[in-house]
Amino acid sequence: MISLIMYMIFAIVMMIAVDWSALRQARKINRWFTFALSVLTLVIWIYVIQYKHVVHLSYFIGKLLDPLVPFT
Repeated sequence: MISLIMYMIFAIVMMIAVDWSALRQARKINRWFTFALSVLTLVIWIYVIQYKHVVHLSYFIGKLLDPLVPFT
């Protein structure tokens, strides 16, 4: 599991390194939003691979919207 997390961290670092020139020219809020979204992605991914019973958001929303579907 540690190697999977390291691959994800490496991918995030590479993504930021490739886009660094564009991020430097962008406003600060865009740069911080990119960093925050990357960290949030990493946290969600760690949660999903760490626990056996994971509540997937799409399944939960599907159950909530199921009564509203006009045909089955």
